Amino acid sequence: MALRREGITERTKANRLSNVTRLDKIDIADMDIPAKSIDIAFTALNYHDLFFTYNIDEKTGERTEFREQAVDHKAALAKIKASMKDDGVFIIIDHEAIRGSGYDAPNSVHRIDSNIVRYQMAEAGFKLVEEAFYLRNPNDNKSINVFEKETRVRLTDLSINS
Repeated sequence: MALRREGITERTKANRLSNVTRLDKIDIADMDIPAKSIDIAFTALNYHDLFFTYNIDEKTGERTEFREQAVDHKAALAKIKASMKDDGVFIIIDHEAIRGSGYDAPNSVHRIDSNIVRYQMAEAGFKLVEEAFYLRNPNDNKSINVFEKETRVRLTDLSINS
């Protein structure tokens, strides 16, 4: 985590990326973002983290608490919705969990059931425009942690139809 934080710090220092505003360690609902000012909201491989509260070390079985409760996703999504322009796009990429796995999957395998995401987006007033499957691995065992070696694939392992 430190390397990623250092990398973005290096890339944004001295206002090098003048169109990028960093919002660190702030709850989404508390971000100071003007209404209807965002063209694109994008989250990659971390939507499930809204519900991530603990981790269990697979080797030791030790449980580490990260927060007492899940993020208030309704407040977070309401903030994002209010911040987006009328024609704005919200893109979500995440590892898919087994259907029906509920809110245990974010903690146990760092994934989320896509039905939960679709439901929450609709509930927050977002309209599904497209669901893309080109990053999907047909051999993915959705019951294992995304950090397991067999979850990781090379692009050449995916069958991409043109």
